[in-house]
Amino acid sequence: MGYSATELKRRRHARSQLMTEINMAPFIDIMLVLVVILMVAAPVLKFGMEVNVPEAALDPIENTQDPLVVNIDAQGVVHFGDTPIAQDVILTRLTAMAVENDQIQIFLRAEKSLAYERVMEVVDMIKQSGFTKVALITDPSDG
Repeated sequence: MGYSATELKRRRHARSQLMTEINMAPFIDIMLVLVVILMVAAPVLKFGMEVNVPEAALDPIENTQDPLVVNIDAQGVVHFGDTPIAQDVILTRLTAMAVENDQIQIFLRAEKSLAYERVMEVVDMIKQSGFTKVALITDPSDG
């Protein structure tokens, strides 16, 4: 019941040949996981942080370049995107940005329960720094 030398050689040669086919299943699995992650993360990436803004019936602003989004949370803390900025550094940072490009449009999102005075303080700092294009972000009203 033994194998001949040529039979053993053939079997060893068949086992030692490289597989030339590419297994696509792991690649497809990884791609599907990445698609799901991006689908979940994409809505969060829009403005970075959640601020409850007031509603208004205004036409949307058309923008050709990336704006600087300034957020003011319910405690009155100013954020550039997601990054909180100390009160004494806001004007310095904005002035440095305005020196580079004062045509950047600034979108200001403020919590609707926030005092009007705090919102106007931030708008005043933006204007003092040299920016001229400031837009207040609101949610579209139903009516």
